[in-house]
Amino acid sequence: MPDESPPVEAVAAPVADVADPQIEELALAVPERPTSTYMEAIEFGKVAAMSNLYPQAHNAARAAMVAAMGAALGVPFPIALSKIHILEHDGKITFIIEGALLGALINQREGIAYKVVTTTDEEAEIEFLKGGEQVGPNCKWDVSRATRAGLWGKNVWKKYPNEMLRWRALAEGTRLYFPEVIAGGAVYVEGEIDDGPGSLAEALTGPPRPPALADAEAEEIREQIEEVWKSLAEVNPDRMSRDRMRAALARFGHSHVELRQMLGQMEDLLADEKELQGLIGQLREKEDEKVVKEVVARAERRGSPGEKLDVLRAALADEEPVTDAEVVPDGD
Repeated sequence: MPDESPPVEAVAAPVADVADPQIEELALAVPERPTSTYMEAIEFGKVAAMSNLYPQAHNAARAAMVAAMGAALGVPFPIALSKIHILEHDGKITFIIEGALLGALINQREGIAYKVVTTTDEEAEIEFLKGGEQVGPNCKWDVSRATRAGLWGKNVWKKYPNEMLRWRALAEGTRLYFPEVIAGGAVYVEGEIDDGPGSLAEALTGPPRPPALADAEAEEIREQIEEVWKSLAEVNPDRMSRDRMRAALARFGHSHVELRQMLGQMEDLLADEKELQGLIGQLREKEDEKVVKEVVARAERRGSPGEKLDVLRAALADEEPVTDAEVVPDGD
């Protein structure tokens, strides 16, 4: 491994041997089976888009699509939005998975494994195992094969030949021997598709955005969003900072539809926060401050606004508290 890892815009996190600490750490975070529902993915997509923390979450629908694919692969939503990307080209979308997560998914599957046999700047060979036995010929990539594929002259291949050769070998073997790991082939790995128009760099940031709208209708919606934010800041100054709100405006300011969606999300957030603060006020009338802090802290650890409200309602009704191990999907 070189001292400097390949830049993420050029190649996904390099896939290394099974003992790679990065892959082992991800494997611990990935459950053995999918546990999330698509409705939960939609709910998470809304939160992710509003958080402005994920570069590819330009809107709730885009974030929900990535989260839903993560659910299909058995990947927790936050990891999915960091390690699975949407590549858009010619009106089509392709899901691309980063290498470290691919290795982690293989490691997490019972009965299958891979072993790096050779990895140099000139060749890479990986053995694939099922039930401890070799499942077929090893996958090999070398300079001559990369040259025939038109890859060897590319800049990232010149800088990181070791990682790129190993990466292609693992990707090829996974698709050949363990297609279930990538949803039967529904997900691709960087390098498997034509990297002409469209690349992982584009997948990480999404397609170029048009200029922000500056017409009267757009300005009116922005003013409405600003007013909702001021009301939200009065109810709870910590819920959303002005910087986050303005960053979201910059991201969603390219169409009237996006701006109105943001306005609706802000209004929903304000309504939920008002109800939340009202329930906290009722709880303070009933319990001492220590109990209130414990309940509020437990509520804040929940995923959606509906789940937070459920925790406070349960506390006010003297019901058994909702534990952090439980999942209470909003609306179920």
